[in-house]
Amino acid sequence: MKTIRMVIISLIYVSACLILHSHNHTFSQAELHVEKDILFATTGGVQLKGDMYVPEGDGPFPGILNIHGGGFVGGDKGGPAMERFVRFFAENGYVVFSVNYRTLQQGGMFPNNIKDVKCALAWMKANAGKYGIDTSRIGVTGESAGGYLAAMIALTPNMKEFQPDCEGFNDADTSVLAGALFYAPFNFTTFNVGFSHVLEVELRSRAKLRKKKDVEAYKAAYSPVTYAASAPPLYLSFSNPDIIVPVSQQYEMIDALKKADRIFEYYEATGKGIDHGFVLVAQDTPQAIEAKTRAVAFLDKHVKNAKPPAVQ
Repeated sequence: MKTIRMVIISLIYVSACLILHSHNHTFSQAELHVEKDILFATTGGVQLKGDMYVPEGDGPFPGILNIHGGGFVGGDKGGPAMERFVRFFAENGYVVFSVNYRTLQQGGMFPNNIKDVKCALAWMKANAGKYGIDTSRIGVTGESAGGYLAAMIALTPNMKEFQPDCEGFNDADTSVLAGALFYAPFNFTTFNVGFSHVLEVELRSRAKLRKKKDVEAYKAAYSPVTYAASAPPLYLSFSNPDIIVPVSQQYEMIDALKKADRIFEYYEATGKGIDHGFVLVAQDTPQAIEAKTRAVAFLDKHVKNAKPPAVQ
């Protein structure tokens, strides 16, 4: 009975994710060069692809690696709502590489999904010349599960256990200057809602963990809040309430960043109809526009207009 209940919860969550990522929108007409379905790696028998959005004009441009959500079991880099979200950043002067990664059922159990997106970052840097990207000015964005993966990129730069395992990039520089994270889970040890129970079932089966202490240690090892002390500048955006990722997850990360004396800003969106996924499913609301506008301003400050490192 418990297993059936978990499956039902999982299906409900995935359905919600599909709605968020397929919601119909009208795209703006700003001039961009868009190259879709770029193969950046094949790992575990899965082809990993991304879409590149390049502004018109002379580069080099600052870059953003963007990661979609979907509860680690669904979602896509190129749904209509996601494409509109990505275009917003590209239209503000960034080359954006929006990527897929292995889902849990494809072998994307942590840390494999983290390694996948770090592989995308390494590929992006290695191919910067072709797309006019300034490799000294790269940030990361993501929403929901993608926000989690973006956080793990930002918080674990060049850490051996999270480095990409795709061919040629094992020793790549996987650091970024800043991150914009939308309603991401940050602490699996306190993540206690319906979907978190499904995630625990996945941990016990796919990660082959049986003892409670091992499960808890695993959760801590893959929780962004664990690595708050190494955070680059971070922007957090979330709704209150949030039916998928409890708002307490955001407050925990904010507290951890404060204690570590890191640079961060946050925007807490409220109002009728504003809930998890609002920057995708409700992109024309004042709250979504505010969330995205603040994200661009933050990235402009810490990525686009970042001062080059001092020459030693």
